[in-house]
Amino acid sequence: MPMNRAPLRALAAAAALLVLAACADDRVTGPTGPNRQVSESATAEEISRDSLAPAPDTVVYGGEQEYEDIAREVPGYAGHWYDENGDRVVQLTDLAYQDQALRVIDSRPQPEPADGEKRTGATRFVQVRYDFATLRDWRNRASDAVLNVPGAVFTDLNEVQNRVGVGIADESARAGVEEQLKAAGVPLEATLVEVVGKPEQYQTLQNFFRPLQSGYQIQNQLSWTCTLGVPAVAGWPSYLTNSHCTQAFWWNTGTAFYQHVFGAPFFIGNEVSDPPGWACWPWVCRWSDAARIAVPGNVPAANQIARTGCFGVHWAPGCINTAGIAPFNVLNPPQWWPWPFQWVDKVGRTTGWTKGVVTHTCINIVMPPNRQLLCQYLMTNMAGPGDSGSPVFLQFGGNAQVTGMLWGGIVAPGFQRSIFSARGAIFADLGA
Repeated sequence: MPMNRAPLRALAAAAALLVLAACADDRVTGPTGPNRQVSESATAEEISRDSLAPAPDTVVYGGEQEYEDIAREVPGYAGHWYDENGDRVVQLTDLAYQDQALRVIDSRPQPEPADGEKRTGATRFVQVRYDFATLRDWRNRASDAVLNVPGAVFTDLNEVQNRVGVGIADESARAGVEEQLKAAGVPLEATLVEVVGKPEQYQTLQNFFRPLQSGYQIQNQLSWTCTLGVPAVAGWPSYLTNSHCTQAFWWNTGTAFYQHVFGAPFFIGNEVSDPPGWACWPWVCRWSDAARIAVPGNVPAANQIARTGCFGVHWAPGCINTAGIAPFNVLNPPQWWPWPFQWVDKVGRTTGWTKGVVTHTCINIVMPPNRQLLCQYLMTNMAGPGDSGSPVFLQFGGNAQVTGMLWGGIVAPGFQRSIFSARGAIFADLGA
């Protein structure tokens, strides 16, 4: 299932491509992302540590900002979410602070339940061993060293399990990961190391449709097949798709896109924003696998996501038939950062419309040969080759509130997940 990256020139040049500066108007902007450009001739190895953007051990992730804020006001706070029964779960190391936790959490905006989600109004307190700040510091301190172990896939502050989580490709990586955790001062009893397999970027083909809608098949000028992603919140009319669907990963080449297949009559626009990322030794880092496509004025475009005649739940694929079916209208603003156990939908050209739940939030994940994506999300929605770029959203009747964009998946015995970049992370990279 991995895509063919031969046109990216030799692997020896890949690192240089990934850190090249974008054009003047392709800035790394947003509420949490670093606003940093890198010299056109620089590679990750040539950039001194003095010139680097904040490394993962000092970054505050947008997807954890609410936890950060609450932890400053509630001693022993370790996270909260809504479980699958609809109860609000609040974790504390000291249950004496229940009343204070309620006051602080209730004073903040609460997420609206999407279709299919329950809210009982009940709050359940759970006593845990480690508070959020402790797990955050351990995760941040160990993340770089752990992800440098061959076979390490992602690091995670797993608030649900109250552990520092690490995903590994197979058991061969466990000893090295545990050694690095201990060297970073993380007690092994405070960790959850699980075999998750290797992440793959989905790439592969469907019907012509106008006006443009998210979820339909697109191809670039090399006939690589992906899915048209969500409408941009700035620079409309334009849409997002995955950077790995362009000619060069994390580098704006002006790649031309077509819907549904390559050919002049089907041209829908060029890539206009795809920042190079920043050096975060020994990787090149970004918040999202995202690029923006600007649509010319003669191409009809809609702020909508295609809807199919049926959907699949978790690992069941949906159908791809859209004939006569009204699309979802996209709501603004988007949901910038998803929640644990939140039900989310996705629509992609290969597996169609599927529903699932968010299982891992704000993980750092390594993509060979030298890239690291910060604050990514895992969900149980079925996806496959060609679904790259699929909009991930909350469904409210005939409307959709976008919360991210799918870019890949992990498949291993006992562990199957799709991977997406949160909408807030995409904004941090593209400002759109």
